[in-house]
Amino acid sequence: KKTKPLYVNYARTAKRVDVKKLKDNLWKVLTTDGNEEKVEGIQKFTDIVNGLKTMYSPKILKDISVPFCFICLLHLANEKNLSISG
Repeated sequence: KKTKPLYVNYARTAKRVDVKKLKDNLWKVLTTDGNEEKVEGIQKFTDIVNGLKTMYSPKILKDISVPFCFICLLHLANEKNLSISG
């Protein structure tokens, strides 16, 4: 018996995100206490993403998805020797 293929709703237009700027802004959110070299304490991913809302306009923020933020956070973790746990 043949089954009908599922329709996947995907983005029709390419999103343009400045990844370097996103990583820099994520780092600023992570180091909010003024110490630009080190992240202090434990931070939630949702709080980090919500911290970006003050740095971007709503139009640009629409193109920045949670997966983009997570990928950039993984890159930062690799570059800055951060530990991510869940």
